[in-house]
Amino acid sequence: NRDAPYLTQQDFAHNRVRYTVRFGILTVCCGRFIMLHRLIGTRMFALNFYPELYADALMRGRKGATIRLGDKSDKYRSGQIVWITVGRRYQVRQKLFTAIIDDVTVKKVGELTQREVEKENLEFRSPEDVMTLLSRIYDRMVTPLDTVTIISFSPVRENGKDGLEEIYERWV
Repeated sequence: NRDAPYLTQQDFAHNRVRYTVRFGILTVCCGRFIMLHRLIGTRMFALNFYPELYADALMRGRKGATIRLGDKSDKYRSGQIVWITVGRRYQVRQKLFTAIIDDVTVKKVGELTQREVEKENLEFRSPEDVMTLLSRIYDRMVTPLDTVTIISFSPVRENGKDGLEEIYERWV
């Protein structure tokens, strides 16, 4: 849409953009521009994390990206709204917050930079650390030639949600 406003990264970084989700409609506000997007009828996706590894970091706003094995660019796209959840596979999961995907990058594990490795876990120093973790999670050997997807995300403020103010303040 040519008449739709163009939002820059600076708008997001300087808190000029606000998101609300209510009754299945995403409202994006930036100054005098308001965009509405109906979420009803679209598929909802979640980024799930193991609670023992990541719940604390997610709640404290210290984790804003994840590295997933394989090319997930067809499933996750920049600007997409997702739930951030914690829980074990095939068990009940807990929704922590709603997020918007900022960036999706696909590359080989061996090509990961130090910064990308640290996005997965602040204690990681090399792609080998990521390969070890992914091998454990996916229950197969991960090599430097395997493809991974780096998904960066930011929380979305939802109206009517008490108790989440402190989470968003940590991120901003």
